[in-house]
Formats: sequence, C-alpha cells, structure tokens
Amino acid sequence: MLYQILNDELANHSSPDYDAESIILNFRDPDYSSDSGGFYPNEIRFIKHVLAGRVQSLFEYMTDFSFQGYPFAVLTKEIDVCFRTKLAYNLYGGWLSKAAGDELMAMF
Repeated sequence: MLYQILNDELANHSSPDYDAESIILNFRDPDYSSDSGGFYPNEIRFIKHVLAGRVQSLFEYMTDFSFQGYPFAVLTKEIDVCFRTKLAYNLYGGWLSKAAGDELMAMF
C-alpha cells in the first residue's frame, strides 16, 4: 500500500530530473497543530542506485515530526530511521541501540 501511495504521489508531479541523485517527499496534514493534533508530518528520501545497469530508487530515510513544547511548540524530529546507515533515533530515547533500531526499521 505504501508503494502505491508513493507511486501515485510521484505520478502527480512533473517528471523528475533524471540526473537527480535523490527525491524527497513531504507529507503534511494541513490541519495538524500542537493544540488539536492530527497526523504528524513525514518526510521520505529516496536515493538513486544503479545495479547491473538498472536504475532503482532505494529508501534512504524516513522521518516523523511532531510539535513539542509549550506554550510555543516547535516542529521537532520524533522518529528518524536511516536505512543506509542502519541508525535510528527517537525523541525520547535518543540514538537507539542496534537491537532497538533494527526493530524500528523492521516496523517501517
């Protein structure tokens, strides 16, 4: 289902520059706020990878943002998963251990 959503989003935009090394997609709920909640903004980055002459797009990272702080909340990284470096971050736990990071990556 995620792949279909991503393909649909890319199809709704003009053709990407074929020389580009990466594409970043941002998903934002216009109704999300620190007071009323809603769906957290997310960012996904793909990198170009050439294998046996075929160009592929690989997930590099997925980041989940949320408003933090009171009374003047700011948008902050809540979860950050980097598939290339195999590192994961959580706002409340910092950089996760390999085991915890692997679990989070598997969930994504």
